Amino acid sequence: MTSIEAPPGARYRSMFEMLSGRDEGAFIPFAMLGDPSPADTPSVLRALVEGGADALELGIPFSDPVADGPTVQAAATRALTAGMHVADCWPFIAEVRSSFPTFPIGLLVYANLIVRQGTEAFYRNA
Repeated sequence: MTSIEAPPGARYRSMFEMLSGRDEGAFIPFAMLGDPSPADTPSVLRALVEGGADALELGIPFSDPVADGPTVQAAATRALTAGMHVADCWPFIAEVRSSFPTFPIGLLVYANLIVRQGTEAFYRNA
């Protein structure tokens, strides 16, 4: 198994063990994929990782993210207005995974998007 194919949770477990050994907390910034624009997304993600993030939480834009408050709602709206779709998110995630194979990545995604795509297809892409 390559580091890209690590078992679920292995990357997070390694990160938290390392930070615990240094008596540090984790810095896990959130970024909505496609915000402020799809063209800017790769540089935003790279800057977060290279700037010291311990992991990333990446949002997949959804048209009605009412449960996540006004900041996430505005980010999702900007991403969707810029033309982002669920299928557009996977290449960005793959790029981060390819560039930083051991880096933990979590997703903020609404169940509606998973069900619409089909659970198996969604998890295969993820």
